[in-house]
Amino acid sequence: MERLDIKKIRKELALSQTDFGKLLGVGLRSVQNWESGDRNISESAKKLLESIIKDGATLHKVPNNDSSTPATNHSLEEIIISRVLKRLNLQSLEDLYELNNNQMELMERMEALEEVVEEKVRLKKI
Repeated sequence: MERLDIKKIRKELALSQTDFGKLLGVGLRSVQNWESGDRNISESAKKLLESIIKDGATLHKVPNNDSSTPATNHSLEEIIISRVLKRLNLQSLEDLYELNNNQMELMERMEALEEVVEEKVRLKKI
């Protein structure tokens, strides 16, 4: 993508300027500046947006009472979850929960080990 029509993409994703900014990790004012042409989108935000579009946020119009209302195949939450899972090389949310539980268990074991080491150091000083 050479030049992005930010407003068009945002509307096709059916996102408010605020939610679009959250998706890209920027504030409302940045989105407004991009859409008005006052500023260019940052390279990092541009790459993220291109990646989101490429990774499956297929844009299309869903027939409804108001045919001018754009929609997507994926909600903002689904897009974000999908990207997190992909970055962590996980297949599902269950995998993410399992990874989180394993990390929590590991942290608890490390804390217990630290307590043992601290106790041994304390006993040596006595």
